[in-house]
Amino acid sequence: MSGIADVWINFMNKKEGEWFDQNLRRNITGTIYYYEVLHKGSGVYLVSVMMCEEEGKAVVSTTLTDENSTLQDQLKRHSIVFNRGRNEGTYYHPLSHSYTEAGRLRYTRITNEAEVPEEIKQNFTIDKYENVSPKNPTKAFLGKLVAEVPKDKPDKMVLLYTLEKILPAFNSGEGPKPVSAAPKPESPNPSETS
Repeated sequence: MSGIADVWINFMNKKEGEWFDQNLRRNITGTIYYYEVLHKGSGVYLVSVMMCEEEGKAVVSTTLTDENSTLQDQLKRHSIVFNRGRNEGTYYHPLSHSYTEAGRLRYTRITNEAEVPEEIKQNFTIDKYENVSPKNPTKAFLGKLVAEVPKDKPDKMVLLYTLEKILPAFNSGEGPKPVSAAPKPESPNPSETS
C-alpha cells in the first residue's frame, strides 16, 4: 500500500509493548505496528508506529535500514509524533519539509498550504493547528498546518512519515522537493488483518 510512485508500504505485524517516551521521560505501554517501506531510490526501511491510547499519542520512526548511508543514519534519529485531536477518533501531526543541506538532514515547519506537497493533500485532511488541537496553541505552533489521521490507520501514519521524511531526503538537489503521485492501489487496513 502507498499510492505513491516507487514506494511500497507493507504491514508486517503488531504486538503489545513498552517503550521509553522522550517527552514524558518515562516508559509507556501500547501497541507497536511494524511496516516495511521500500523506496526505489534509497532502499528498504523498517518503520514502527508506537501507539499509546492512554497518553493519546503515536510515534513513528525508522528502526532499521538495509543501507547505512549518512542520511539513513540521520533518519533513524528523527521520528514524528501524532497527538490525539479534538475530533473524535483522530490524531494529528504538525507538517514539516525534510531537505538536505550540506549533507545534513534538515526540517522546516509548513505554514502555507501552497508548500504542502500534492501527495500529502491527496491523502490527508489538512487544517491549522489551532483547529484540531484540544490544547491552546503555543506561539511556535499557531497557524502551522497539520495532517489529520484516523487513530485506527497506523498505515497512514507511516505514509505521512515516508512523504515527509524519507522521500524528500533522497530527492536530488538541496531544499524541499515534491514527490510524484501515482494511482492508489487497494490495501487492507492492518488493524483488520491481525
